[in-house]
This record gives sequence, structure tokens and C-alpha cells, in this order.
Amino acid sequence: AWLAQGFPESFRLLFGKITGRWKDAETEVDSRDFKRLRILRGSEALKIDFIADRVPRIGLPLSTFSWAELVAEASQKEVVAAEDLAYRLDTFPIENLASVPLISPLSLAEYDALRITMRDDIAELADNSVAEKEAPSL
Repeated sequence: AWLAQGFPESFRLLFGKITGRWKDAETEVDSRDFKRLRILRGSEALKIDFIADRVPRIGLPLSTFSWAELVAEASQKEVVAAEDLAYRLDTFPIENLASVPLISPLSLAEYDALRITMRDDIAELADNSVAEKEAPSL
């Protein structure tokens, strides 16, 4: 029900719940369609991004790009390691996709195969080969 409030109000309500638990949480970026929270714990920081997608689209990225270029560009802004991205894909709970209202859903086995392809592409810093496979349209 809180999502029905609209993005700014939903974020405000969620931020109140987060700061109720983590007093050091702060808004790092606050724009119309993008908010970023930062929670500090000693020398470690957790960033949480909230994006208002004005046009609902839930599907697979179909564009071609190079993971090497993407990781290099991201590393200029933040410490990003391809190994960390691959690990996150390895540990992603693929079964959670069953509850997402996708435009053209695939089976969990198909999503898992795409996850493995993405992980391998990242580990090899290769081009995004998922875009070359048949994927659901957006």
C-alpha cells in the first residue's frame, strides 16, 4: 500500500523506517526520480539506490555493451571488482523472480541459465552475450 503513495512519499516513509533502525543513515542524493542512501558502519558504507521508473518495464537488458568497459567506468566512481559482481550473481536467489510481474516471464531454469551467462561474461570481462540470445521483449 505504501507504494501507492508515489515515489517521494514512499521514499520518505521508507527512509523513516530505515533511520529508525540505523540512526547514521543519510540521504546522499535526492532528486525527483533517484534517491541514494548511505549507511556507515565504521569504515564500511552501504549504499542503497531508489529509482522511480516512470514507465514500468520489467525485463532483461537487451543492449550490447562490454563488461570490461562497464566495470572500468564504474571503478572510476567507486571500487568495483568483477569478482564481486560475479559473486553477487552466484548468490542471487533466482527463485525470487517467480514473484516479479514480468512482461514476458521465463522459467526459473531459463533465468538461471541467463544468470550463469552473465556471471561468465563478467568473470571474463566479455561483451554482454545475453543481448545476443533470444530474450523477452520490454
